[in-house]
Amino acid sequence: MKKKILLCLLTITILLSTTGCKKDNMEDIDIVVTNYPNEYILTSIYGEHANINSVYPDGVNVNNYKVTSKRKKDLSKDDLFIYTGLIERERILAVDLLDINNDLKIIDTSYVLEIENSEEELWLNPSYLLMMAKNIEMGLNEYISSNYLKKEIDDNYEKLKVNLSELDADYRLSIENAKSKRIVVNSNELKYLEKFGLEVIVLDDKALDKTYSEVEKYIKNDEVKYIYKFKDEKNSEKVDNLVSNNDGVEVVELHKINNITDKEREDKQDYISLMKDNLELIKQAIY
Repeated sequence: MKKKILLCLLTITILLSTTGCKKDNMEDIDIVVTNYPNEYILTSIYGEHANINSVYPDGVNVNNYKVTSKRKKDLSKDDLFIYTGLIERERILAVDLLDINNDLKIIDTSYVLEIENSEEELWLNPSYLLMMAKNIEMGLNEYISSNYLKKEIDDNYEKLKVNLSELDADYRLSIENAKSKRIVVNSNELKYLEKFGLEVIVLDDKALDKTYSEVEKYIKNDEVKYIYKFKDEKNSEKVDNLVSNNDGVEVVELHKINNITDKEREDKQDYISLMKDNLELIKQAIY
């Protein structure tokens, strides 16, 4: 009899070790995200307990990518949808998915946040990304019942908070110690750099002739050598004219970080490393 009991206990132990035992119905779930910053946050906070997929394939321009009806039906079958509601295309997608499946769990990472110039400022400012992370942390904790998982999420959030706070400090100290606080950019989308203490001169197609002449004077005085824009964005006509008429002026491309490429993923690039790359490019103009 004892042998039979021991055999049964051994069988149960083996089954539990091979099949696993879920602590919560939110464990080992399928989660879809709408942008790379959301993916980075979620991977940092809850990556060990979820299969994370993105709405957009790596490397595509998310502004031009069309999500088909079939793709929406597939996305609606996932357990949780994480989106940034201040971005119109993402907010519309959330509504469409809820129309298909009103039981779909959702988290809006931009809850209580505001943007002044462009969607990119939500994550290109590390302090804003930290607020997005807080929204994900709180959203997960609302859906999860396991105290063990909640503690793990909170601990992971605190680790992420340290990393983002250090990154924010890198930006602010680099700009504080710079020789120049002036930077010229191609569009209003880059005015987020003012948050770090830079004077940002926007040379888009709406810029006044006075602004154009001012920048040209800075170039002739060797005070400006670089003009910044986002990758995949076209130069404004004024920037093209400025580059054509002035030798030695270079257009430098910053990463939007709303999506990453296959190559960047293969090279183990992530939000932190891409933000540091952007900072090194900005330093060219201010050091």
